[in-house]
Amino acid sequence: MDKLNEVEIETAQAIKSFELWHGDIAEIPGELDLLVISSVNEEYWQFPGTLITALMDRFAISVEELAKTPDFDLRKVLNCWISKPMPHGPFRRLM
Repeated sequence: MDKLNEVEIETAQAIKSFELWHGDIAEIPGELDLLVISSVNEEYWQFPGTLITALMDRFAISVEELAKTPDFDLRKVLNCWISKPMPHGPFRRLM
């Protein structure tokens, strides 16, 4: 994995960072709070070589199933949702 960029933001609690990575999702170092992915028209098909397929194959994470019961459903106003905390895998949540 190669880190392409990082932005740090000072908040009331602490300094938070956003990182942009490129490479094999299975090689992400450590645990991440949130993985942001993109999908068109809420279609979460699994095609070879895609991130959605890699999440299922490597971590048994079904984006389609997570989308059914999100913790935060912002699809009407922001066209996105945030999953409930995940019990396994290197990401706490998916957006």
